[in-house]
Amino acid sequence: MLATDHAWQELLPQLLQPLPRAAHIGVILGASALVFAITALSVLLVQRCIERDAYGIALAKAVAMGVLAGLPYAVGTTEIGLAFVAWAGITELLQRGNKP
Repeated sequence: MLATDHAWQELLPQLLQPLPRAAHIGVILGASALVFAITALSVLLVQRCIERDAYGIALAKAVAMGVLAGLPYAVGTTEIGLAFVAWAGITELLQRGNKP
């Protein structure tokens, strides 16, 4: 999440600077779609192969994280990103507490 935040805040403006203004929206939409696809696929594979989640749960997590990563706005350093990190941490702690 922090890597995509860096891309949206630092790299994308530098990439857009030499381009004509008319091309900006196309580049932003293309970058958003690419980041969504890469993130969603990564999360889906991790959740299915490593965490052994059911396909539906893994897909839901993948889409949620893909949407957050694909937004051309720094999400990870905001309250929304903090909520997702807290949710993931609390879930992990609860799962560890339930294991014998």
